[in-house]
Amino acid sequence: MKCLFLVLTLVSAAGLSAHAQSQIVKERAKGAANTPAPGNSTPGAGTTRPLPKATPANAQQQHIARLKADLADVRSSGNVTEQAKRQFARNLMAVAQGTPRPSTNSLTALANSLLPALADRKIPVSAHDRLVEKLVVVMNSRGLSAARANEITEEARTALANSGVAAEAAAQVATDLQTIATEVRKPAGL
Repeated sequence: MKCLFLVLTLVSAAGLSAHAQSQIVKERAKGAANTPAPGNSTPGAGTTRPLPKATPANAQQQHIARLKADLADVRSSGNVTEQAKRQFARNLMAVAQGTPRPSTNSLTALANSLLPALADRKIPVSAHDRLVEKLVVVMNSRGLSAARANEITEEARTALANSGVAAEAAAQVATDLQTIATEVRKPAGL
């Protein structure tokens, strides 16, 4: 009988201990859920969170906007300066992500062929936007097949020709884009 009483006492004590441990675990979980992560503050605590830094997508959008502005400047002025060509080439380089990047010579060649072709014609802004989209894809065509890169450069050539750019000028732009696509798709170290 004493043995049975002792066993029952131990079992009930163990049960209370287990219940107490589960309560402690629950309380800790609640506390962890209500505690902000390091560096964060709880809403209404009187502190403000710092603004997030520009994400790559935002930076990329800014570079794309600069390219569009470069084309708009050429369109509005009707002439192309050496400064405009250099700025356009720099903005093209800024759009390129990853490695390898196109050479400065190929970007300069594209600026020298594209900007005068656009200055000669009053191409609609919507055509400029589509052209910038093609430029961005070519500048970042590392993962594209050669066939797809060729399609994109051909789409750019066709869009320019359909917008009134002389066929020879549009073909030169396509050739320059193809050179850039080849450089970008080249394996690193070659």
